[in-house]
Amino acid sequence: MRQSGKILRLSSEQGFTLLQILVAAVIVTVIAAISAYFLSMASTRGHALYDQTLRIVHASQFFASNTGCYPGTLAALGTAGANGQATGLDGCVPQQSAWNGPYLTALAFNGQNVRIPSDQSGATGTVAQIETGQWLDGNPAMQGRGPEEIAIVLGPVSSSAQAAFCKACNGCAGNGQQTASACFTASGDSIGYVFATAQ
Repeated sequence: MRQSGKILRLSSEQGFTLLQILVAAVIVTVIAAISAYFLSMASTRGHALYDQTLRIVHASQFFASNTGCYPGTLAALGTAGANGQATGLDGCVPQQSAWNGPYLTALAFNGQNVRIPSDQSGATGTVAQIETGQWLDGNPAMQGRGPEEIAIVLGPVSSSAQAAFCKACNGCAGNGQQTASACFTASGDSIGYVFATAQ
């Protein structure tokens, strides 16, 4: 073939066949589906942890409204007297006759704490416990809450579950972040939710 005095030659390269394009599309689709599944699972874990934490928080608040004290251990939320474990937080003596529980059911207690399944936390050996401390104290967005904070602390949790938990809580304070949130991260693999302050 001649065009303006030049000879054009057809290339011997043919490109991709339809079958090759379809195989590549299927592989990309499978990889995308697997990625979406794992991203969704991490989000589900974080939301499950957040919901579980709120459940424990509400149970602790009901316990306090009935007995006059926050529970010293989470075991007090499941059984009246909890085998002597039902002391109040920071030395407060709960009115055991006003105990109107169980406040938490269908949860596995691990001694004084609540055991969190690894399919929710992304880590083995995760427990939830009630603690006092000053997790939000250094955060200017959360100042004025009181001298000592009361929180449900969960750990260890995977980093992906931690990120999803913080997202469900509209952010987490801690690790230098100035987020206006009752949720926080602590010691690398722990998360928590401050729900009250001690006087």
